[in-house]
Amino acid sequence: MNRLNLILMILLALIVSTKSSAAVNHRYTFNENADDVVGGLTSTLVGDAYVSGGELLLDGTDDWLEMDAAGIAANTYSELTMEMWYTPTAGGNTGYTILSYLGGNNPDSTWMGINYFFMSSAREDDVSRAAICTNNTGDPWATETGVNGTEYDDGVEHHMIASVDDEQIYFYLDGEMVGTAELSEDNNLSDISNELAYLGKGGYLNDPEWYGSINEFRIYDKVLNPNEAAYTNLTGPESLAGIVIRSSVPEYGQDLVPLDQTLTWTPESSVTVDHYNVYFGDDPNIADPAISDVSSYDQLGSTAGKNLATAQYTPYNDITIENSTDYYWRIDTVAADSTVYQGAGRMYTTVPASPVLSDVSPQYQLAASDGSEDAVFSVTEMSDVEGVSYQWYKVGETEDVMLSDDTVYSGTSTDTLTITGVTPAEEGYYYCTAENYAGSDTSEEAPGRLVTRRLVHHYPLETINIDGETRTSPDVAGGADMSILSEANDSDDGLDFPVTDPNVVNANIGQYSVYFNNSDSEDPNNAYGQYATLPEGIANYEDITISAWVYRNGGDEWQRIFGFGNDTSTYMYMSPDAGGDPGVRFVINDGTSEAVMETSTWITSGQWHHVAVTLGGDTGRLYLDGEQVVMNESMAPNPNTFNPSNNLIGDSQWEADPYYNGLMDDFRIYSYALTPTEIAQLYTDIKTDEYICVSDENNPISYDVNGDCRVDLTDMIEVMSAWLDCGRISEDACSWSY
Repeated sequence: MNRLNLILMILLALIVSTKSSAAVNHRYTFNENADDVVGGLTSTLVGDAYVSGGELLLDGTDDWLEMDAAGIAANTYSELTMEMWYTPTAGGNTGYTILSYLGGNNPDSTWMGINYFFMSSAREDDVSRAAICTNNTGDPWATETGVNGTEYDDGVEHHMIASVDDEQIYFYLDGEMVGTAELSEDNNLSDISNELAYLGKGGYLNDPEWYGSINEFRIYDKVLNPNEAAYTNLTGPESLAGIVIRSSVPEYGQDLVPLDQTLTWTPESSVTVDHYNVYFGDDPNIADPAISDVSSYDQLGSTAGKNLATAQYTPYNDITIENSTDYYWRIDTVAADSTVYQGAGRMYTTVPASPVLSDVSPQYQLAASDGSEDAVFSVTEMSDVEGVSYQWYKVGETEDVMLSDDTVYSGTSTDTLTITGVTPAEEGYYYCTAENYAGSDTSEEAPGRLVTRRLVHHYPLETINIDGETRTSPDVAGGADMSILSEANDSDDGLDFPVTDPNVVNANIGQYSVYFNNSDSEDPNNAYGQYATLPEGIANYEDITISAWVYRNGGDEWQRIFGFGNDTSTYMYMSPDAGGDPGVRFVINDGTSEAVMETSTWITSGQWHHVAVTLGGDTGRLYLDGEQVVMNESMAPNPNTFNPSNNLIGDSQWEADPYYNGLMDDFRIYSYALTPTEIAQLYTDIKTDEYICVSDENNPISYDVNGDCRVDLTDMIEVMSAWLDCGRISEDACSWSY
C-alpha cells in the first residue's frame, strides 16, 4: 500500500506485528491483485475496474469488484464486521451508491436488493449509512435497521466500519462511533444471502456504482469495540496489530462491575502466546491507541500484572479499587517469537457504594380477577452492597402509596413483593426503593404492572349523551366514555354527528346501535366525517380481545371498524374489506415489526356480523360470527409496547382511508385473550338459534364422525356402514366368531 503513516512507523519501531489476525477472515489489500490475501478467495474485476498502486480504482460507471459471496458465507457468522479505507472522488457520488454489499437480488424484481448488509459513504439523501435487512422481499428499504452518518464525497481518504451481531448494528466513521441501532426481529445475520458480494456496487441494480478508490477492505468474524475501531483507524490499513485479543470480561464499556472483578480475555488462536502485560488505572491515556508506552499512567507499576502466563488478572489484589470509577486497561500480548502486539484499550465502570436497583420483574403480569391467584414482583440490587433497606410503593393518581404488610401485601420491605388473592382493586403499577448509608435508588421509572383478566371497557352503544357540544356514549365497565365526533359540524340540528338508531334489523343487542352515516360525501346531513374516539390507554395490554357487532351499509374498501395507534408507524386496526383478495384484515405494527391476519371473506353489507380479534402471547386469532377464521402464531407485536393514544372508531390513522359506513353495537375490550369457546359464547348469546362448533384438538369427541361437535344418529350410521369391515392379513384373521 502507498500510505505513509507516522504513527505506524513508531509502532513498528516498537516491534508491533503486522501479521494477520484470526479475527480477520477476509482481507483485500490490492497490493498485487484484487484477491483475498487471508481467506484465499478469488475476485473478479468487472468493467473498467482495476488495481494500481495498492488500490482498487472504480470510475462509477458499470465497474465494481465481485467477491466470492459463497466463500465469504456471511450468513454463517454470529458476528460480522466490514472495515474499509476509501477515497471518494470529490462530488462523484450523488446517487444511492454502495461501498460494500453482502446480500442478494430479488428474482421477481431484479432491480431490488434483498437479504443484505451494506455500507454506503454517499447517497442521494446526503448521508452515509450502514444497514441490514432480511426477510422482506416486498419493500426491504422500509424495514432496514440502520445508522446514518456524515456523508463524505470530498476526495479525502476515510475509514468506515460496520458491525452487526444478534442484537445490534454498529457504525463508525474515521475511528469515531456514529451510533448503534437495535435489530428488529426480522433482520439477522443468519438470513443474509450468499448470492452477491460487491465493492462499489449494491444489490439495487438501478442505483449507480460508486466512484473513487478503495485502499483496503476487511471482514472480521467479530464486532469491533470503540477502542478497536479507534485503534485500526489510527494504525491504518498497513497493520492488524491490536486485534489479537478476541474478547474480554468485563466487556468494553460495561458498568456496575464489582470491585474485586477478575479481568479475563481470550486471544486469537493464530497467536502463540508467551506472556501478557496488563496496564491498568483510572487514567484514560491507558486506552489511547496513539500512546504506545503507557507505563507512566499504569497504576500497577512495573511488576503487578506483567509477565502473566495465563489470560486473567485481578487488580483488586494489588491496588485499591474505588467505587463509581471508570477504569481503563490494555493487554499487550508478547508472542513466542518475541513479537509484541499492542492491545486496543478497554474500559469499565465499577459499582457505586450505594444500591443500584434493576427494573421491576416481571414488567407485566396478568392474573385472574377473582382472587384465586397471587402476583409476585421483585427487584435485584446490582451493586452488591450491604446494609440495604427496601420499600415498595403502588403508583397512585395523585400520590404514590407506601405499602405495608397486611392480608394482601407481604414483603413490602424486602426485594420481593407478594400480592395475595389478586382482584381488580390491586391492578396498577408497583416499584421499589432501596437505601443504605451511601445513597438510594428507585425502580420508579421501570415499575411492574399488574393486570387482571376481565372485561375492561364495554360500550353497549345504547345512548349518546349530549352536554353542550360534547357527545359521548358511556363505558359501563371502565368509565372511559366514547366521544362521538364529526369532521364537519355545519348543521345546528346535529345531523352531522353519528346517532343512535333503533335495532330494527334483528340484531337483538339491546334496543339501539350507533349509526355512522358516511354513505355520501355530498349529503349535507352527514358530511362524510362521522366517527368516534376512545381515551388514551384503553388498549395498553400485552394480551387483548376486541369484539364488536357491525352492520355495514356498503362504501369503499379499507374502511375501519377500529384504528388504534399513534401515527402511521405504530398502529393496530381491523378493516371489514381490505380490498383485492383479502377481506377482513387485522394488522398490528409496533414500529419495528408488523403482523397481519386476513381472510378472503368480506363482512357483507346489509347484515349484522360479529367480529373479534384476540392477541395472547405470540398467537393471534381472528373471528367472524363466532368462528375462528385465522390463527397466526407469529404475532409478536402487542399494543402495550407502543401505547396507542389516537384510538379511532370508524376511522383510520391514514387520512386517505374512508370512514366506516354503517351501524356498530356492543363494542368490547378485554385485558386478555378470550378462548374460542368464550368468543363463540359472545356470538350465541345474541344469536340464540345458532350454534358454533368449537373443536378441541387436545380432547376431541371420540365418536363425532362428521365433526359437528356432538355424537348422534348420523355418527352411528357412519360407524354402522363400516360394520364388520376388516383389513387384517391373512383373510382367515377376519373370520368372526362369538
